[in-house]
Amino acid sequence: FYFYCCWRCGNDKKNVEWWFGTLKLESNRSESVVVSLLPFVMNLFRRNRSTSTTQKGKERSNMIILGESDGDNRIRSHTLATVGRQQSVLLHAHKESFSPSKMDSDKDYLVSKSVIDFGLGDSACPINTQLEDTLVIANNSKKKLKFKFEPSAKKEWKLTFDPVSGSIEPSSKKKHTKKVEIKMTLLVAQSIDEKINLSINGKENVFLTLRVHPEQGVFGVNPTLLDFCEDSGFQVPVVLAQMRRYVVEQGGLHLEGIFRLAGNATEMSHIKNRMNTMHHFDPDARDQGSDDAPEVNAIANLVKVWFRELPQPILNSLPSDVICNTTDMESSVHGLEALEEMERTLLGWLINFLADAAEFKSTNKMTEQNLAIVVAPNLYNPPSHDPMEGLLLSQKSTQFLHNLIAYETELRSKPPDEGEPDGGS
Repeated sequence: FYFYCCWRCGNDKKNVEWWFGTLKLESNRSESVVVSLLPFVMNLFRRNRSTSTTQKGKERSNMIILGESDGDNRIRSHTLATVGRQQSVLLHAHKESFSPSKMDSDKDYLVSKSVIDFGLGDSACPINTQLEDTLVIANNSKKKLKFKFEPSAKKEWKLTFDPVSGSIEPSSKKKHTKKVEIKMTLLVAQSIDEKINLSINGKENVFLTLRVHPEQGVFGVNPTLLDFCEDSGFQVPVVLAQMRRYVVEQGGLHLEGIFRLAGNATEMSHIKNRMNTMHHFDPDARDQGSDDAPEVNAIANLVKVWFRELPQPILNSLPSDVICNTTDMESSVHGLEALEEMERTLLGWLINFLADAAEFKSTNKMTEQNLAIVVAPNLYNPPSHDPMEGLLLSQKSTQFLHNLIAYETELRSKPPDEGEPDGGS
C-alpha cells in the first residue's frame, strides 16, 4: 500500500515541497510505531487505494488524522499505526562514478549523489545563468532497471534532466551505468531546497535534494552576512527582531493558531521580496494601491520561512543520533549546548519567542507541543533518503524542540529565588 506525503511549509506555494516517501505497509511484519507528521502536510495522495492480498498476507494501513485542517488543506498532525518494514535506498553522495569493488552486490542500484548543488556548496547561485551538474545511476541487478525523474514544475527556476527517463541493462561482469546531465537556471532570487523524486522500476523512489541559494537578500543567506542587534538577550539578525516586534505589537501572541495559520501567499511573497530588497522589515512599506498593514500570521510564518531557508537547517548541525536520543528535557538541553555559538543563539532566540506564545495558550490554542509540531520542520531536514527513517527523524526533531520549549516554560514558572539551572535556553 503506497502513499505520498507532500508538504509545503506554510501557505507559500513558492517554497519547499517535500515528497516525503513511499512506504510499504505489511500487516504480517507490522510494528507499533507512532509518527507525527508535521502540519505543513498540504496534500496527501494515495497511489493505490485498494488493498491487495499477497502470499505474505494482506497489505493494509491504519491511518488516523488528528486535529482540524485549515483553509489550505494543511493537516495539523498525523499518526501512522502499524508501520511495517521500510524499503531502504542506498545513496552515495560524493561519488560521480562507480568501480566494481565499491558496488554493493546486495543492492539493485546505486545513485552517485543525493544532493544536487551544481558544485556551489554554500556559495551564491547567480540569477539567469545556466548551471550544469551530473549524476550516475548504476544497475547492480540481473534485471533491466527502469528509471524516471519526476521534478515538480516551478516558475522560479528551469530544471531539466537528460535523459529524464530510460533503462539500464542488467549487470553481469560489467556494471552498467547511465550518466544523467542536469541543467538549471534560477530565475528569481529565491533559495531552493527541493525534493526531486527518482522513480526506480515504477515501485521504489529515491529522493534527491536540489539545493542552491541566491546571491542577495535576507532569506537563504549565511546569517553572519546580516546586520545584528540585541533582542530579548540574544544577538540576532535585525530582520528577526523586527518581525518579532511586529507580531508582539499587533497582538499576534493572543491570536488563535499563531505560527500554525499561514498568511495570504501573495502577501507573503510581496513582503518577502521587499525584505530581500531592503534588507530589513518595514511594516509601513506598502504595495502600490494598498493601504493594508501586513497581516500578523503572514509575518509569523515568515519567521519560520527565514529559518527554513538557512543554507543549513539549525538542527542538521547535530548528529542524527543526538536528535534520536533526546527523549527528555535534560538531554535536549545538552543537545542545544552542543550546537555552535551561532546556531545555539538563533535557536535560543526562537525558543524564547515560542515560549512567549505558549504563555497565552489558553487563548491562542498553541501549546508547547503544538508550537513544536508547526515549527520543527523548518529546523531540520532529515539527511536520510529512506522514507521511514525520514519520518522517524522528523518526529524526533519535533520532540527535541518540544522539550526545549517546555524547559524554557518551566524555568519561567520557577520562583526567582530558585535561580536558573545551568544549560537554560
